[in-house]
Amino acid sequence: MKRSGPGLGVWLTAVFAAVVLSHLLLLASPPLARTEVHRALVAMDALDHGHWVVTSILGETYLRKPPFHPWVLAACSWLFDTREAWVFRLPTILAAGGSAVWLAWLGSRWFGGRAGVLSGFAFLWLFALWAQNRTAEIDGLNTLLALLVWGGLTELVMGRARRPWRWSLLIAWSLGAALLTKGPACLTVVLPALIAPTLAGFGVRWLLRPAVWLPIVAGVLLAAGWFVAVDRLTAGAGASVEQAGVNELVGRFTSRLTADYLLDVVSMPLLLIAYSLPVSLASLAAVYPSVRAGFVRSTRRRLVACVWGFGLGCLLSVVFLLENPRYGYILLPLLTLPAGVMLDRWLDRRLPEWLMVHVGRIAVVAGAGALAGLAAMVVSVWPVTATGAMLLVCVLVPLLLLVVVRGRALAPAGWLLVGTVALGATSMGYSGLKHADRYRFSSATAAGLIAEHVDRGEAVVAGKLWNDKPGLFYYAGVVPRRLLDEALEGDAPGVTGWYVLYPFEVEQMEAAYPGRVEVVEEIEGERLNARLVRLTRR
Repeated sequence: MKRSGPGLGVWLTAVFAAVVLSHLLLLASPPLARTEVHRALVAMDALDHGHWVVTSILGETYLRKPPFHPWVLAACSWLFDTREAWVFRLPTILAAGGSAVWLAWLGSRWFGGRAGVLSGFAFLWLFALWAQNRTAEIDGLNTLLALLVWGGLTELVMGRARRPWRWSLLIAWSLGAALLTKGPACLTVVLPALIAPTLAGFGVRWLLRPAVWLPIVAGVLLAAGWFVAVDRLTAGAGASVEQAGVNELVGRFTSRLTADYLLDVVSMPLLLIAYSLPVSLASLAAVYPSVRAGFVRSTRRRLVACVWGFGLGCLLSVVFLLENPRYGYILLPLLTLPAGVMLDRWLDRRLPEWLMVHVGRIAVVAGAGALAGLAAMVVSVWPVTATGAMLLVCVLVPLLLLVVVRGRALAPAGWLLVGTVALGATSMGYSGLKHADRYRFSSATAAGLIAEHVDRGEAVVAGKLWNDKPGLFYYAGVVPRRLLDEALEGDAPGVTGWYVLYPFEVEQMEAAYPGRVEVVEEIEGERLNARLVRLTRR
């Protein structure tokens, strides 16, 4: 960044605005879907009933996830004084903007101003993250917190910090918050921050630095405080932090350990590289021997530390037997820093000639091909016809190919602009498609079938659906009660009345109460197969 141009603060503001504004499209239109409902309902119960520590859903204790993310959602809902879907999705968008700004600031500190700003804008090219950044889910906030810990630890391990206590405070708070957001899911980013700089040549002196270890201990203790508080507050009440995550981890090493599963696990790092193109392409090129030789020693070691961080994170994902690429999305932002450095060198024409000639064309051709997929996505998101989508393909793709053919006279900045437009359009289309897909998975439509028969505010007995589909009860305006086991034993007060059950639970009720179970409504939808049942008197 030239000194005569805008200052770093202006560019960081531009990065934040670009990320946030790019994600706001159609934010409020789909109702909450899938586990978005769980996050939002925990936040609502915290506001309504003061259940900030021992969290709940619709009045029933719910301790499946730690509470930091619902706290953030509750704060946002209180600030804007609304409970519409967009207010619960907004914190994730702001977290994405914060991640981009943090990466841009780190890049400016480690590699120079322009390289850092380009790293921030490269965050927008990680279009695999666009869908998760527009939801009320945990992942966006967890990514930001993990990146804060990673950046702080990397800075301390590299030995560059003049005031290490400031970085230690950042690490302690961020690690504690990350553990209270998604538990140990942040460790695939945090642990490589200790090892990658060492492999890059920064030595092992950090092992003797209290500024590195004390914040880690403090962050763990901060998170442990919540578990202790829950244990004390629920003593004798039969409630405890659910072990679903632990059970899933154990299951990976036992019942799910098949050849097909292992193939998915081993291939996951390759999928992450594919999903993060072209950022991953630029980052891996940064450590190519003929390219790496062109950097000064300090820059070269920092670049290698970033790429090693991604590689070690992928290795940990394999060790933990994570087969779903979505679990590895938290690693993708680490690739933006080397990509920003490569873009900086590319704009100054300081890369090997073979790289200067081919990279731009590859990016634009890939973007042109992706536009064909974008056209199909547009059909699913906006009310345009298939004919209109085909016209879009027939016009835009030839135009981009024309640029490729005549591109010898195009400056690197021109290639960058065209590639960015193509990839940005594809990202928005992909994000819009995933966002519109939430209409199918939301319980809002199916809840109308319950509302037709059950009065608003009336209590219903819920089985496993209370945990699996709480949105079904929220959108229907009814109050679920977890009394199915008692009802099957005949011990529930007021056992007659409405039940919302899975088919197998209906069979259990019919066996317990022959001739008294009336199936009033079959509630079916995407990944939903339930029954509205009325238990009559004898």
